[in-house]
Formats: sequence, structure tokens, C-alpha cells
Amino acid sequence: MRAIVPPALALAVTLALSGCVMRVSPLAAAARRGDLAEIDRLIAAGDDPHQGSGVNGWTPLQHALHKGQQGAALRLMKESKAPSAELDQALFMAAGYAQTAMVQALLAAGADPHATVDGGSALANGAGGAFDLDYAFSGCGPHTETVRALLAAAPDLRLSGVSGGTAHRAAEDRHCTEMLALLDRKTAAKN
Repeated sequence: MRAIVPPALALAVTLALSGCVMRVSPLAAAARRGDLAEIDRLIAAGDDPHQGSGVNGWTPLQHALHKGQQGAALRLMKESKAPSAELDQALFMAAGYAQTAMVQALLAAGADPHATVDGGSALANGAGGAFDLDYAFSGCGPHTETVRALLAAAPDLRLSGVSGGTAHRAAEDRHCTEMLALLDRKTAAKN
């Protein structure tokens, strides 16, 4: 009898054996665990808090957000003085994950709610949700609060382009009526 190996496991094993899997840096690993003492120790020792690592080339801040480690993300923002582009990417990610408190902290730290990342906006990512296997759409409520936080920081934000249209359709498909009212009010104000 032959064992059936799930395709994802087979791919992971193949990549690992071929040396293609990029490991995360020690600082990113500490961020993913939420290990604040280790984050402090590594930064004090000179580890670069802006260095990307892992399969996606994410910074430690992005790794912390991905794992929902808000304490680690806040520490990295404070200790590393993240540049604006890194803050903008983190805002895009936090919005997609409906991490409203992090969205607010990133905005307060200087993230630009108008910035685009890979052709999309934080507003579109907040409304549509992240395309990430670890984060299925977490329901209308959390995403509505994220959209509300973004619009409070930048009332002139609008969904636009392909990503905006996709996000609006996702909100419609999920029957997120409160979010749609927020988004449509902003669209109506533009016309």
C-alpha cells in the first residue's frame, strides 16, 4: 500500500531538500513568537530590524503582524524607528488581517493611509480581507472597524481601481451592510 502525501507537504519537503526554503532571521523568529526580551536583546546586539527574511522577505514587524503578535509589533515599531515604506506595508497587512488596534498604532506612527502596496490600498485590503491562508475573512465586524479606523484617519479615502472593486464586491458578497454603508457614503461624497 502506498502512502498518500498531501501536495503542500510534498512541496515543502522538496523545497527544503533543494535548499530553497529561506529561514527567518532570529529577530523575525522572536517577533513571530512575541518574545519581547529576545527582540530587545537582538536589537541591542545589532540585528537589523528592517531586514527581510523568510519566504516572503518580510521584515520582523511584518512577521509579528502575521502571527498576531501585537506586543512584538509595537515594540519593533518603537525600537526600530521603521521607515515610512515599512510602516505603509505593515498598515496594508494589518488592515487585511482586521487588526484595528495595530492599524490605529501604525497610523499614529506615521503610516500613510493613502499609500499603495502592490497596487492595492489599506482600505481595499481592510474591506476585502487579506489573501492569506492563515487569515480567512474574520467576519464583517472586525473588518468594518478597520475600515472605520482608516476612514477616521483619512476621510478622503476611496476604493478605486481593480483592488477597490474587488474589495467592494467581497463586502457585498459577505453582506457586510455596515461596511458597505461606510464605503458607499465615501463613494457618494466623491460624485
